[in-house]
Amino acid sequence: MLESLKKKTLLGNLWCIIVLGIVTATLGVLFGSGIVKMLAGPAYFEPLDDHEDILSLQGQYITMDVDTLIDYYAETVRSESGKRDEVSAREYIMPINTPGATIYIGLEVPASKIDDAEAIVDDTARMLDDEDGSYEWDGSYMTVRGTLKRMDDETKQLWENYFIDAGFSYDDIGLEDGCTFLPWC
Repeated sequence: MLESLKKKTLLGNLWCIIVLGIVTATLGVLFGSGIVKMLAGPAYFEPLDDHEDILSLQGQYITMDVDTLIDYYAETVRSESGKRDEVSAREYIMPINTPGATIYIGLEVPASKIDDAEAIVDDTARMLDDEDGSYEWDGSYMTVRGTLKRMDDETKQLWENYFIDAGFSYDDIGLEDGCTFLPWC
């Protein structure tokens, strides 16, 4: 009787183990690369070092210390009825050095880091406006991490509008060689 009970329990558990194994394998196939990237941690990226091909970083999980931001071109606002609208994220223009030129990409900053980003924008403006060489970095920076990806259509439109309004041409905005403002964030 005890042997019969052991066999029934083992058979019942065996089916659960098989189903759990199939589910685990399926999730591994679907999400395995993302999980491996997350477990491995982000690769460090230095935006002001010369980078041969920023586009090769597409989809990479990276971390970087940001100490130069130009301005913001978009913000995400959360609106709840009866409450004041709240900014939940802003997207800033960030320079990336390449051997041939400086290019610019977007950087999405969560609400918790907007004050840090604004301090960086102010410090960058002081640096760009320095005519007599007296500028000294005030120590403003923030560490961010995330995945480098193409902008969605709505964000890309805001990106383009910002630069067109600033007097740049569509030839400067895009993914082709020679474009200065790449729609990546």
